[in-house]
This record gives sequence, structure tokens and C-alpha cells, in this order.
Amino acid sequence: MGDVTNAQKIEFVSNLKGTHVANIYLLYIPWAALCMLRGFVHLLIDNSSFRVSGFASFNLDFILTVLPLIFTITSLFESLLTVCILSSILFLGISVSLWKRKKDQFPRSAPSLADLTTLGSDFCATTRATLNILTAIAILAVDFHVFPRELAKAEWYGTGLMDVGTGCFIFCNAMVSRIARGKESDLPAYGRVMNAAKSSFYLIIIGFARFFALFTTGYHTHVGEYGVHWNFFLTLSVVNILSAVLFSLFSLRGCGVIALVLCVVHQGLLSMGLSNFMQFANNRSNIVLANLEGIVSSVGYLILSVFGAAFGRLVFQRFMHASSLTRDVLITAFLSTSAFTICFLLQQVTEPICRATANVPYVFWLTSYCIFFVLLPQIVHLPVINFCPELSPVFNCKCQLCAKGHLSQCWCIFPNVNKNQLLFFLLANILTGATNLSIDTFVTDNMTALLVLSAYMYILCLIFVLYPKIKPRSLFQSNKNKHANAD
Repeated sequence: MGDVTNAQKIEFVSNLKGTHVANIYLLYIPWAALCMLRGFVHLLIDNSSFRVSGFASFNLDFILTVLPLIFTITSLFESLLTVCILSSILFLGISVSLWKRKKDQFPRSAPSLADLTTLGSDFCATTRATLNILTAIAILAVDFHVFPRELAKAEWYGTGLMDVGTGCFIFCNAMVSRIARGKESDLPAYGRVMNAAKSSFYLIIIGFARFFALFTTGYHTHVGEYGVHWNFFLTLSVVNILSAVLFSLFSLRGCGVIALVLCVVHQGLLSMGLSNFMQFANNRSNIVLANLEGIVSSVGYLILSVFGAAFGRLVFQRFMHASSLTRDVLITAFLSTSAFTICFLLQQVTEPICRATANVPYVFWLTSYCIFFVLLPQIVHLPVINFCPELSPVFNCKCQLCAKGHLSQCWCIFPNVNKNQLLFFLLANILTGATNLSIDTFVTDNMTALLVLSAYMYILCLIFVLYPKIKPRSLFQSNKNKHANAD
């Protein structure tokens, strides 16, 4: 790529202000309706004489869930409110249909509500997979004109869709970590930290490999995101090790107290001049200053990891039973609203949300946002649990096979992505780079861009549906790496 093209591409993703924070929440309302639609279509198929193959089921999943997400964050964004209204109507229509047909056509060999004891973990799994899929779409879509500029990463202050990626990844991994699930390790503190360091070693290798790959190919990068050499994988490794130290030395409650102290210290330093220095000094004379965004933001992401583990503990202790789903929805909505209220108040007395420094308003916004994302599948399940509880897995982007843990036999997209999160994101980065090196995304028209995005996501999802059938276990499976904490 020539220097002019590189300069244009960097400018294309620079000096952006983001969008209204409400739009970031609204973007995911259509996804809730899509989950409902996906479950309903599979339900109709299961209760008919028509049978579909595994590959056909995969294609159906892609058309009903992934493909609409591509259009929602690209060409349909300008009509987001209309899309949300139509999605709400769809949700209500399917709910009414479930209510009308529950006695006549649906199978009634249903478990009792007390038997549905994995709902909390199912909600977390669906949330993590969806965020990964959306991130994979966005990291390529941002290079096309079809992707709205207000959804790209804000230059400093502001909220764009792409500002949530790293934070959501860390929060959601902490949410299902061993400490969140209350599973204590038999290893001493030193052993747990060393295990975290070993798992982080691969992240560090990937991080440096990514830097050298970008450097040698001349691929366009914006240093305002993490710094000159820093990237997403290095942030994960740092947070992994630091959270391992915290969780090894203190209880989850003690870590929560330390996280609040870190909030005061972190935001205090930013407000006393560090934020202005990072924004305006433009001094990258040594390795620390060159990567100041990545180093400073790691503190905020560490706090976010603790908050994620605390919320996960609540999920696994109290949100696992369908019989208490209505209460759980109210609690989740309260927590999300409370975190957003704190974020709003902090912005009045400190500074606006800033992803580059992961300041405390950003931390509480991401906490609210991730909890909101768990709230959506809970809301989807309200009519399902009330009218046909035996069909809960179908409406959680699963089939009966993967609900029983047989991923190697199922063709569902979301459970397979959830099981291999880091590998999914790594391959998405590789395919994104290959696409950018193959075509000039800067001059690609919108129709072609949508076709490229659809083909890219189709290949990516198909690989991970086929992956367990070829190699069931992976070094990068999210349940092995514990990206956001240590045993």
C-alpha cells in the first residue's frame, strides 16, 4: 500500500467523536428479537415433518442471527429507531404466538422450572459469543464507508460501538472465571500467579507477532488506540497477570474494595493532569511514553475485570434457576441502571467517557453495558419460561446437542464461538488483515462492502462450527486461558 493510501486510511478512523450513548444500547435490541426469531423458526421446524441437515441448520443460524447484525451496524444504522420498533413488534408477536400455541402444538414433556438450573451460565455464554461476533464484524467493517463513522472508536472522549470491544471482552471473561463461579484452586497463591503468567505468555507472543506483522506489511494503524507498540493482546496479558495476583491474595470482596480504591487513584491521576498530558503532549520519546495509552488503560481494565467477576458471582449464585427469572430480570436491570447512573454522575465531576485511558466513567459505562447485554437474553426468556420452559436452549441460540455439551456434533454458531473466543478473535484479525491487503476498502462501494463482510463472517463462523469436529480441544479455548483472572 502506498503512503498516500495509508495516510487516508488512518485519517478515515481518526478524529472521531462517537455517537450518543443511547445508540450503543439500542443497537442490541434487534439482537434480542433475532434470538427470539431464531428459536421460533427452529421450533417450527422441529414440530413439523420437515428435517434439515446440520449444514442447513448452520446456514439458517447465519441468516437469522449473524447477517442481520451486519446490516444493523452498517446500512440500517440510520434507521436504528425504526429497526428497534419493528424488533419489539416481532418480539411481542412471537411471545403471543407461544402463549396461544403452548397447549396444542408444543411438546409437553417439559421439565419443571426447578430443573432448569443453567440459565445464568447460558445467558453469559450467549452474551460473550454475541459480543465476539459483533467485534469481528466491526474490526473489518470500520475500514469501509458503509460503516457509520460515529460507531468507530472515538479519538479521545466519546462513545462509539468499537469503544466497547476490549472492555466487554475482559468483563465477560471475568464474568465466567473460576473466581466468579466460586471454584477455588488447590494451588497456593504463587502457583496460581505462575499459571496466569504461563497462559499470558501466549498472549504476549501473539501481541508482539501482531506488531511485527503490521510493521513489516505497512498496514495502517492508529497509535491513539493503544500506543505505538501496544495492542489488545498485550492488554489481555497484563490484566490476566494482575488480576491473578489480586484474586490469589484477596477474597472477591477484598478485591472489590481494592478496585474501588484503584478507581479513586486512577481517576485522580487522570484528572490532575495525566489525561491532558496523554491527549496533547504527543511525546513518545521512550518505550513508556510511546505506549502510555495501553499502560494507563490497563488499570481501568483491571478494575473492570474485578467488577465482571463480582457480577459473575451474582449470576452463578442467584441467577441459575428459571423459577426466579422475573426477580433476576429486575435485579439485572437495577444493576445496569445503577452503574450507568454512577457513570453519568462521574462525568459531571471528572471528565467524559474516554476509552484510551479507560477512565472510571468508562469503567462504569462498560459495567452497565455488559450487564445490559445479559439482561436482553433474560427478557427473551420471560415468555419462553412461562409458556414452554422445555424449549429454553432453542431460544438461547443452542440446539439439544450443544445444550448437552456435544459441540462436535452440533452446527450452532454461538456455542462454538463462545468455546473458542480468543482463537475466534485472532482468526478474525488475520482475515481482516488479509482482506485489507487484498482489496482497497477505502474505495469499495457499499454493496460490495456488504458482500465482502457477509462472506468474511460466513467463512469465519463456518470454520468455528467445523473446528470441534476436527480438533475438539484447543489451547486457546476461553475456559482454559482465564484471560481476565487466574485460578
